[in-house]
Amino acid sequence: MNALPETAPDPAPLARRVRDTRRFLAGAAVVTVAGITLVVQDETGLGRWLVVFGMIALVVGLHRFGRLGPDPEEPSPPAARDEAD
Repeated sequence: MNALPETAPDPAPLARRVRDTRRFLAGAAVVTVAGITLVVQDETGLGRWLVVFGMIALVVGLHRFGRLGPDPEEPSPPAARDEAD
């Protein structure tokens, strides 16, 4: 038997993980664009590796973002509930 009252989970950790994942995705996109820019301007291997690393990071970031789950449902305002009935 659980003696603790049931409470809603704290939304702060989820918001922090969403923010961190979005920053990770933004960084991966910047690295990918920088790599593409280097490949277009110069024939060095650095640009190719940046593109590969950036694309892998984008896939990892999208996976992390998807694993966070669906957005929490917000309660609808009373006026919207009355109109729906």
